[in-house]
Amino acid sequence: VIPNTMSQNISLSNPVFTAFATSGLLLALKSLGTNIWVLTLKLRSSTVHAPEDKPFFDKTLGKGKLMTPKTGFGCDDPNVKRGYAVIQNDSENFPMFYVVGGLYVATGGSSSLPFGMFTVARYLHTLFYAWGVNPLGFTRGALYFTGLGATIYMGVHVAKQINLGGIV
Repeated sequence: VIPNTMSQNISLSNPVFTAFATSGLLLALKSLGTNIWVLTLKLRSSTVHAPEDKPFFDKTLGKGKLMTPKTGFGCDDPNVKRGYAVIQNDSENFPMFYVVGGLYVATGGSSSLPFGMFTVARYLHTLFYAWGVNPLGFTRGALYFTGLGATIYMGVHVAKQINLGGIV
């Protein structure tokens, strides 16, 4: 049996790589959608983040409100604040997933399931966060831990493959 090489792993003929690429694309589209949603919220509330943007709103909409640092994300509008919280949450979770997921594929990970789990969990987490609902009281937390569990599963595989100093 010839072991898989990294170039064989990182190929569209590898279903695990295809799952990683699909997941990456879906998460990028989710981020794009989230950013457009937040922009829409900012436009509706005439909220600007930077002082240099205020004249544009004053001229075009006649009511630019400058975001102030003292109120959390710099905005008094609760919807805009929630939108920024969704973006921050993704920013805290996506990089780790992309790095560990890429290493998982490169080191011959055999299951596509972690990519689907992470992606579905992040989409649902975003919807519940954006809508401000937490149906069971722990739904968002459960979705967060589902995504984290998928990332940890892949990380353990990577650690075993690189023999992390004999620790794993």
